[in-house]
Amino acid sequence: MQLFVVERHLIGWTAEEVDFLVQRTARTAAHFAAAGVRHLGSLVLPTDEICLDLFEGPDADAVAAINRASGLRVDRVLAARTAAFAPKVA
Repeated sequence: MQLFVVERHLIGWTAEEVDFLVQRTARTAAHFAAAGVRHLGSLVLPTDEICLDLFEGPDADAVAAINRASGLRVDRVLAARTAAFAPKVA
C-alpha cells in the first residue's frame, strides 16, 4: 500500500460545511475499505481554504475513484510519504 494526499479546495465554504466534509469522510471508512483504501486523517487549513486528507491505497486512481464515488470533492491526488520527527531535547 502507498500513501496519498487528496487535496480539496474549499473556497467560500463555511466552517460548518468544512466540518460536515471532514465528518462525512470519516464516516465513509467502510466504503473506502471495500475498495482497499484507508482514510488516515484530515488536515484543514482554514486560512488557505484547503482540506488535505491522507489515504493509504493501491494507487492514486483507486483513491480518487472511491472518493468521487462517495460524493467527496477531489481536486488533486498526490503521492505522499511520512517522516518521523524527534522532539528537541533541551
